Amino acid sequence: MNGEVNIPWARIEIESLPESAVSPSKDVHLRGEPDREEPLDIVHASVLVNIDKNKTEEVKLEAFGLTASLFGGIRVNTQPALVGYGDLQIINGAIMPMVSS
Repeated sequence: MNGEVNIPWARIEIESLPESAVSPSKDVHLRGEPDREEPLDIVHASVLVNIDKNKTEEVKLEAFGLTASLFGGIRVNTQPALVGYGDLQIINGAIMPMVSS
């Protein structure tokens, strides 16, 4: 299947991470590290996400005091293993101190 979906805007708000976020999950591969031995059991899919630089003000990220716009593109393939390629740039970002309650 091939096609295109246009989403006019997006807001990504991250308030907390699960305890499992402390270490990378088994689907994370950092450049320069050896490949993992155990394969993932994932259905084949390929997803390409592009954020149009002419609409950067329409894709916002809010996470842990950071507010910013995102720009870039990522391609995610699931075969032979889950792999993501691309760049996301954080632009016009501002960090506000987090207040504990």
